[in-house]
Amino acid sequence: MMRRPNNARLRRLLEHARESIRTGRSRYICYALSFAAVHHNDHEGAEYLRRYIMRELAYPHSLHLEDWLKKTDYCTWLFTTDYDFIQHRLQWIDWMLEEL
Repeated sequence: MMRRPNNARLRRLLEHARESIRTGRSRYICYALSFAAVHHNDHEGAEYLRRYIMRELAYPHSLHLEDWLKKTDYCTWLFTTDYDFIQHRLQWIDWMLEEL
């Protein structure tokens, strides 16, 4: 089992990932975390967060946040835009930051 990195490391990665998604440089949280890992040289922290996210999504049943949102009837594909999905991702990152 992977040891949990300290909160400061996780926060730095999540904040970087959030900015990548907010500015459109990344679309998915896990990809944004990969870029953050390279930038901050913290692959262990990013992998810890990716594993956490996959557990929350109930992977392999949901691969992306969109899949999870649709399966839980939180939204419907017909009435949800890319902007909405970006906002969901930003809110999820904000929630993870609050939980640290």
